[in-house]
Amino acid sequence: GELDLTARFPQAPCLVRRLERDGVTHLHAGFIHMPGSLAYIVSLLTGRRYSLGTHARDLYHSPPALLRKKLVAARVVFTCTRYNVAHLQRLSEGVGAFRVRHVYHGTNLERFSFGPCGRSEPPVVLAVARLVEKKGLEDLIQASALLRDRDVRFRCHIVGHGELRKSLTQLIRRLDLQRLVTLEGAADQDEVIAWYRRATVLALPSRVARDGDRDGIPNVLIEAAACGLPIISTPVSGIPELVEDGQTGLLVPPGQPVALADAIDVMLRSADLRERVRANARARVETAFDVRRNALVIGEELRAVMDPPAERRGWEPPRDTRVAPPVAAPLTSASHTSTEPR
Repeated sequence: GELDLTARFPQAPCLVRRLERDGVTHLHAGFIHMPGSLAYIVSLLTGRRYSLGTHARDLYHSPPALLRKKLVAARVVFTCTRYNVAHLQRLSEGVGAFRVRHVYHGTNLERFSFGPCGRSEPPVVLAVARLVEKKGLEDLIQASALLRDRDVRFRCHIVGHGELRKSLTQLIRRLDLQRLVTLEGAADQDEVIAWYRRATVLALPSRVARDGDRDGIPNVLIEAAACGLPIISTPVSGIPELVEDGQTGLLVPPGQPVALADAIDVMLRSADLRERVRANARARVETAFDVRRNALVIGEELRAVMDPPAERRGWEPPRDTRVAPPVAAPLTSASHTSTEPR
């Protein structure tokens, strides 16, 4: 923690000069680790207010002692899952109140429009992910071997790049899956959308990595749900907040290729199941993951904490964006509200 502050300290004077030059009175750090440390130092030096955003790795890899200091000093902390809210509440015990605002990541519902999927023959099982441990892609490759042995007709395409490309390639060769499983490499957004249209199912078997890293709610799940591509994933972190087993997709335990293969087999065989979960998932995204609506909520909250006290006199938040005051709740010191409809 102290090393992180030391590393950020030389950056602070330069940032302070720019803030003063541009008349900036409030600083927002979109991630709580290194950017959050810089905002914290600037606040100590100048008294400027700051706010924080936190997502996944930045939260779970931050030293707890320093993290608590940054949280308590922030005017508001935004986070993108209820799972993270619970973690922040645990961190708040014994350190005083801080204000937590739950706002889901969103997607552009027009760009990621609902439409037909499954345009390829044989059916495509798709994964879109960085090639890193927390994505669980080894499990997907092993599940593909099980499906092959069951004579299931499919092809698996993994879109993305990352540090595990070599080891995943070796696993594909060891299991003799070169004709069934392909590592496609990186793709731009247009290419990813085209993959969503081709695929019959998206499989992302996320897990908690050995170093504690984990997903929040992966953006690819939100995008696929918006497009109408049926989803199979795991109940890790905030994923069940989007993917409800049997309703908006299927969930299997992390690290269990057999269960993953079973779920893929069921999804490929049942057109009725695919149609039901994809319609429900699109409705879920429209309700809670509309990027424009959620951006407005963030803007209202930032406006509230940025206004000087005199200008805020008599101000009340709109009914749909009520924020609990920064005082201790009955069971925790962190108060929070959500963007979700009641």
